[in-house]
This record gives sequence, C-alpha cells and structure tokens, in this order.
Amino acid sequence: MMNKKTRVIAVYNQKGGSGKSTTAISLADVYARKKNLKVLIVDSDPQATASTRFGWDPELNYTEKSYPSYILNELEARERIDPYAKHIPPHEYYVGARRYSIRKDSKDGDYGGNLKLLVSNARLERAYMDLNSSSEGKDLLADMFSEICETGEFDVVVIDMAPGLGFSQREILMGTDYIVTPCTCDMDSIDGALRVGEAWDRIERHKPSPIVFLGIFFNMVKKNTKATRSTFEQIDQFWATNPRLDTIIPMNQDVNNATNKRIPVTIGFPNSSASKAFDKLANEILKRIETIESTATDMEAN
Repeated sequence: MMNKKTRVIAVYNQKGGSGKSTTAISLADVYARKKNLKVLIVDSDPQATASTRFGWDPELNYTEKSYPSYILNELEARERIDPYAKHIPPHEYYVGARRYSIRKDSKDGDYGGNLKLLVSNARLERAYMDLNSSSEGKDLLADMFSEICETGEFDVVVIDMAPGLGFSQREILMGTDYIVTPCTCDMDSIDGALRVGEAWDRIERHKPSPIVFLGIFFNMVKKNTKATRSTFEQIDQFWATNPRLDTIIPMNQDVNNATNKRIPVTIGFPNSSASKAFDKLANEILKRIETIESTATDMEAN
C-alpha cells in the first residue's frame, strides 16, 4: 500500500453463485497471511460463509460479538427507545480469525492478529429488516465504516456482500471505497455485473467521497472453450468504457474440496491453480488501487 490509510473493498455481484464469498475469503487470507496487512473482513451475508471459513460457524461457535449485534444495538442507541442503550464502537464486536474446527474452543489461526472479523449469524435477516424499517437506519452502516477507518487499525476492509440491491446493500456501498465484481461465464451473472455498474453510478451521485469500480473478473472459468471466448468478447463490448481485471480464476475442484473442509482454498490447497489465481488477483487489485490513488494525487498537485 502507498500510505497508511484504510481501503474498504466490497466484493459484490447482484446475482448469487458468482463466487463472491470465495473471493472475499481468499483476498482476506492473502492480504493478512502473505502481505502482512491488517485486515478486517465484514460478513454481510446471512449465509455466514466467510464467518464459517474463519472458524466462526454461527451454530457451533455462536457469539454475541457480531455484525448483526452491532446493527441491532446501534439502532437501539439511535432510536433512544431504551434509555440505557448507548453507542458501542465497532471494534467491540470484532473477533479473531481462527482455523475452522468443530470444537467450540478452537484456537486462533496463523494470522498473528492480522485478520479480524465482523461475523454473521441468523440474526442478520432481522437486523436488516429493522434497519430498513427504522427512521434511524439511514447512514448507520456508512457511519460504521467511517468509524472503522478513522481508527487506522486496518489496511484493508473486505466486505463479503449478499446478492441483490436492497436497502442494506445500498447502505453498505455508501461506506465503500472500491467495488470488485466476480462474474461467471453465463448471461445471468453478466447481467448482475452490469447492474452493479448501474447501481454504482446511482450511489456515487449521493456519496460525499468517490466510490471506484475496480472492475469485473471472470471466476470458475473453463478456459479455451468457444462459449468462454464468446462471453469475453460480449463483456468487452458491453464494458468498453469500464475496467476489466486481467486475472481469470479457473474452474478447479480444489475450491469445492476447500468448501467441504470449510477452509479458504488459499490455505487448504495453496498450490492449486485457483489459489495461485487468487494470489494474482489480490496483487492486481492492490496495484490498481495504487495506480488510481497515485493518479488522483498527481492531479491534485497540478
């Protein structure tokens, strides 16, 4: 990274099944374990996949220190219905990343404190409904990310976003610096990626600081097929004025094997083609951010 500043990166596609969680998990692992960066991963998906991969299964390792707990408690504090409710800063809800274990006393993973989580659990659906219906819900999540960044504790915040574009997704994006979009080689996923671009354009009009769309990348790709080549050509036509990341994540059985083991593929199968591709993607994202920020600094100087 160019300087000490927290970058908030949302991994987002409006369609499910594009590999958002696998991407967010892999990026967080690579940045924390290989790049020695301080990383927070926010599991904003009720499925809690990212939480489980880092040792916090919502059924086996339930904790009140969680992302939905923050939302519900902060709403109580803002609505002032409970006179004893008060603002509790986000860092009080962090937990440390752990290697997955069915034991409730599983130990911390090999991150040396570099990777922390805001975990998800079954209460997140309720938290999102309350957030949407409350008059105090607007800007709550954007304010949370601002408070996280102001502490300077992290180099990178990675958000594993749920599919769709409801109130909670829009509120999260209002607190985001960068968006990266995984896309599979099917038209539903491509349409979802195109709608991310449209949503980004609408949200940026109302956001006080810019949100940068880093681009889409192809995930779970069967290389050198006619259908794949045709998809690439269509995307390049659709996105002629928007970035596409160079990294391609290949279809690889080890991703499924890692899912079954409930560990990041970059830990469980480090020599697989998918893991090597995620390493490359992590580097490409950092370099693209550095280029964007360097260009912005040069323009300000002139």
